Amino acid sequence: LAPMLCEPKGSKSVEHLETLRQSNPCFGTLAPKTDRPGPQEITFDSMARWAALAPMLREPKGTKSVEHLEALRQSNPCFGTLAPMADRPGPQEITYEPMARWAVLAPMLREPKGTQSVEHLETLRKSNPCFGTLAPKTDRPGPQEITYEPMARWAALAPMLCEPKGTKSVEHNETLRQSNPCFGTLAPKTDRPGPQEITYEPMARWAALAPMLCEPKAAKSVEHLEMLRQSNPCFGTLAPKTDRPGPQEITYEP
Repeated sequence: LAPMLCEPKGSKSVEHLETLRQSNPCFGTLAPKTDRPGPQEITFDSMARWAALAPMLREPKGTKSVEHLEALRQSNPCFGTLAPMADRPGPQEITYEPMARWAVLAPMLREPKGTQSVEHLETLRKSNPCFGTLAPKTDRPGPQEITYEPMARWAALAPMLCEPKGTKSVEHNETLRQSNPCFGTLAPKTDRPGPQEITYEPMARWAALAPMLCEPKAAKSVEHLEMLRQSNPCFGTLAPKTDRPGPQEITYEP
């Protein structure tokens, strides 16, 4: 039984605790509590109630009192006062309070970077009149039309009038054909062959018929084939066959 009856280290007797509580009465006494709060209630005992409520009543770091905020607003009145707003705009409305309205509308009213005023543009156009003026156009071309204003018309038609790289003028082509007459001249053709015909103009006819007259690679002349057959008679001769077997028959030639 000795281990069960041994008091833990640091234990104090009832008389010692009573003396400590009398010296420091904030620890209370050994008398039972006068109120028995449930688990959802908070006791009215001063120290216990303060310990339970202190975390809920603590303000976040940096919080300022009403008096401090009032002093700040008096020093810098652009933040307004603590008085409630005179207007109560809905979520789709914007307040008429100057600073709040400016803060909401400023991004919408901000001009993009590099924007010039009307006066600046007018001065630029006077210095460089090729851009025209701020006066409205005298003609109003439709979307399928091109204006007759010189600079605008040129800007619209320039890509269509640009000749491809390497283009030569009529005079240049005439000079080239005179120096090299095989390309013919600029005179119209004397014959007008249809799409199924071939012209009798020598160079054009040759250019059209050359692919058809070109012999395949390794083609041999009739004389060459005659010499090959004489050297090797197993290929026969160029004489016609004496019998003419059909495609389904076999010849009697030995």
